[in-house]
Amino acid sequence: MDPSFELNHYPQPKENLLRKIAKKLKKTSPVLRVFIFLLVLLICFGCYAAWYTYRILRPADLFTTPNISEASAAPEEQKELTAGDYFEEKMVNIVLLGFDVDAERRRLSLGSRTDTIKIISVNFDRDKISIIDVPRDSYVKIADTPTYDKINSAYYYGYINAKDKLRHENGVEYALKSISNLLGGIPLHYYVTVDMDAVVELVDSVGGIKFNVPYDVIDKDGVLQIPKGEQILDGEKYLHYLRNREVGGDIGRMQRQTEILLATLDHFRREGLIKNIPVLYEAYQELIDTNLSNQQIIALAVYAGRMQKENIVSYTLSGSGQSRDGVYYMVLDTEKIAQVMEEVFAVPYTPPEPQRLTDTTPVAPKGFAASFSEAGEQRGVKLTWSKGDKYNLSFRLYRSTPGGSEVKLAELTGTSYFDIDLEPGITYNYRLEAVNRRAVSAPVNISITVPESFSRPDREQGPELTEPAEPQAPAPPASEEPEEPAAPAGESDPSGFEEPQAFEPPLPEREAGLAPSGNPETSAGERENFPEPEDSDGSLIIEIS
Repeated sequence: MDPSFELNHYPQPKENLLRKIAKKLKKTSPVLRVFIFLLVLLICFGCYAAWYTYRILRPADLFTTPNISEASAAPEEQKELTAGDYFEEKMVNIVLLGFDVDAERRRLSLGSRTDTIKIISVNFDRDKISIIDVPRDSYVKIADTPTYDKINSAYYYGYINAKDKLRHENGVEYALKSISNLLGGIPLHYYVTVDMDAVVELVDSVGGIKFNVPYDVIDKDGVLQIPKGEQILDGEKYLHYLRNREVGGDIGRMQRQTEILLATLDHFRREGLIKNIPVLYEAYQELIDTNLSNQQIIALAVYAGRMQKENIVSYTLSGSGQSRDGVYYMVLDTEKIAQVMEEVFAVPYTPPEPQRLTDTTPVAPKGFAASFSEAGEQRGVKLTWSKGDKYNLSFRLYRSTPGGSEVKLAELTGTSYFDIDLEPGITYNYRLEAVNRRAVSAPVNISITVPESFSRPDREQGPELTEPAEPQAPAPPASEEPEEPAAPAGESDPSGFEEPQAFEPPLPEREAGLAPSGNPETSAGERENFPEPEDSDGSLIIEIS
């Protein structure tokens, strides 16, 4: 058989379509080939642009929907979304954290605190944006630890306790969990962090922001920083307005921050700058950190730019100023939180009982001893003791006799006292208690009988002459806020707050800035160090520690 017959007996495969097109293009002129190539490229680009625009104009589709396991899968009409599912499917919550860090603190790798905390909640179902301002001094449970502290310290707790994670990421995680603790555990999966340098550079990069300043902005030294009226704020003035607390304190500052942020959005919309947001982010991403993608950022910016002003609502959480161990906190109004939960998240929320902060009860003084001392003209009872713990800020000393009334001898910060106002043959009972502002320790007692041979000396009784005549209570640490209210007077109801368990984060090294200690009730950055009492160098002279 002829081999050529077998080869041609079966039909040959058709020529590839692309090869046919390539052969025809070879026959065309070079100009036509370039034109066809550009046309194809333009069609591809147009298709991508259309797809990208479609995605941008449907921002709800850009955020991850919850995964439903096969075990819980059910027909669509029978599914009921939980609160967490609803937030992720129809709502996105983004936390804006503004840091009080500048280039110098960043160079030294010092931790920082969140000076501004805002929750931006975008509800795609209701076509509504809610902005929730959280006071930085809010008293809150820190992340998943038993520690309670100011919410602006949460980032630093995570920062110094980072193990396998990066410090910044762990700090942000602690901050988000702490904020969620305030709001009944709502999911907060997205964040944007900004520091001081970023605000100044970003505002200057767009030529400033047009804003109507409502009043003359004067700093704490009485110097006019920004005059009242409509003007273009450069980066430095913009930042100064954001940080100013001279009018309305911290609550007023948060409200003004929201106002200027909305004015910034209007300015970007008027000047056509919204499209530049991804470019700005790429240029300044060393100063801005977020887990939002570029597509999510521009989609939300376009969505917010099209939003009517009446659909952007702001809320400010507030509460009562209280103190614990000399540190100021804001205990948020739980009824206000319940209102925000209902109006913003459509979640029924039963608020817990209002908290009432108390000072830490100090440990009773140790080693309380009394001895009769007689040396020349100086005769009397010398009382000595040592501090029970660091919360022994001062001491109250009382004296009584059998059948007589008790009198207060002194309130002092030292650890010894010389009593000479005595009568021979009388037994004196002394009672001593440690004081930590409003909290008082359990008393310690001792008795001593004065010898019959005792004669009253001429010298005055009490501490050595350098001790002030009037009882001196220790001055509380300087308040972080000049406008903060004083600690409430009177004893606090101990049943109003359950003391948290001690939490001691591992501290490989001491860093400047916040310094959370093992005690859960003392705010980071506002610790007190009390020296141990020194021994007296003589039997009749006390040492003031």
